[in-house]
Amino acid sequence: MRAEALKIDAAAVTDAGPFKQRNEDVVLAERGLYLVADGMGGRPLGERAAAVTASLFPALCTGAPRPAALRSAFHAVNDALIAESRARGLSEPMAAVATIAWLSETGRLLLGHVGDTRALLFDADGAGCQLTRDHSAVDADAIPESESLASPGRNVVAAALGLEPWGAGEARGRVDLHAVSLREGQTLVIVSDGVSDYLDRARVAQVVAEHKGSARRLAQALISAAVQAQKAAGRGDNLGVVVARRPKARASEKRMPSAAAVRAAAAAVAGFIAGASAEPLWRMAHPVPEANAALADVLRAHCAAEVAGACQRDLAVSARGAVSLGGVWDDASVWAVGAWTLAPSEPMRIPRGKAVTLSAVDAAGTSPLVIELEAGARLTLVDARIVLHGSTARIVLGPGATLELVRSRLDAQRIELEASPGAIVQTYASLATVREGTNPLDPTPTAAAPGTEGDRS
Repeated sequence: MRAEALKIDAAAVTDAGPFKQRNEDVVLAERGLYLVADGMGGRPLGERAAAVTASLFPALCTGAPRPAALRSAFHAVNDALIAESRARGLSEPMAAVATIAWLSETGRLLLGHVGDTRALLFDADGAGCQLTRDHSAVDADAIPESESLASPGRNVVAAALGLEPWGAGEARGRVDLHAVSLREGQTLVIVSDGVSDYLDRARVAQVVAEHKGSARRLAQALISAAVQAQKAAGRGDNLGVVVARRPKARASEKRMPSAAAVRAAAAAVAGFIAGASAEPLWRMAHPVPEANAALADVLRAHCAAEVAGACQRDLAVSARGAVSLGGVWDDASVWAVGAWTLAPSEPMRIPRGKAVTLSAVDAAGTSPLVIELEAGARLTLVDARIVLHGSTARIVLGPGATLELVRSRLDAQRIELEASPGAIVQTYASLATVREGTNPLDPTPTAAAPGTEGDRS
């Protein structure tokens, strides 16, 4: 793991708060792992549950981040907490909620989440969005934030680690899992409910914008602001904050690719450079690793495209030619560069349980787009823009499938949504527009399929 090569400035700070004697929040920021674990209130040994959770994840999350490995880690932590509760003869099991971010060498963050801890991502100016959805009795994303903070059901957690055994494959249905990129100048913030219950997102964004220095100073500033808010409210909870900041690299620190890497990158994107049409994007989801660093330089040289910050991404593709999203995808995280023409294609299909993230996609076309997610599959669009001129976007979600739009836009003549029970559509600072018919992705910010109960995959 060479996350340190990204020059990540990270800090983890926790405090019992002004109203609690014990601290059941445990925080971690080391070797590319960033975690906040919170012992579940009203249950025995919350401090121990959080400590066990935080101690196990580093041993379970090794090597390059992989969705299957992170799901297995959550399953193992759940089993460990249950086993200890039984060994201690507890009448009620100890439990914890947790959010973890696992950083790759390319700046990709794989996020895992159970409960009401939160992860947020901010740009340098403080603009940002929440990356996780609370597993609580109140859907905080479906109502105004002021209402959710005042709701008595806000702290009734609907999912946690250690409450009950998970059957084979059940971690997929109980753990929210998706990936985003931590770009230069961006800041990841993970907090416990002792912070998020007292500082709304606007206040957190303000503190982030006001503290552009070290990650530790920002973490301490968030703790201080939340403590003051707790005192003003006359009540409070333990506080946990983790900050991971990726500073903007100086020009002298930019790594120049070798001639061999340039040749490998040129070969990897040769089809696009030559203007080949309808190349399925999924075929390039896993390019030769040593080619990644050189892709931006090759694209600048051959395509005259501005590709700021594209080095060290999972994938970059050129601005020329048509591209197809159709085909069967595997687990993948794709960073796209440039504006494409969407070519006619077969449906984009993500098989059962697979997770795909498309970042910075900018595509337009006149052909219909069909997206099919099988049971438990997940598609996340981050900073994406897809425009279908006079055509329909048809989205088919299998049982427990999840479609996420993060700071993204989808424009189409019509949008058709066919959702099975347990399927979820989540939007964060995103917009979907249609020119005729009703819009199934609007107006609810985070909407489950009609007639479902909001199962999470």
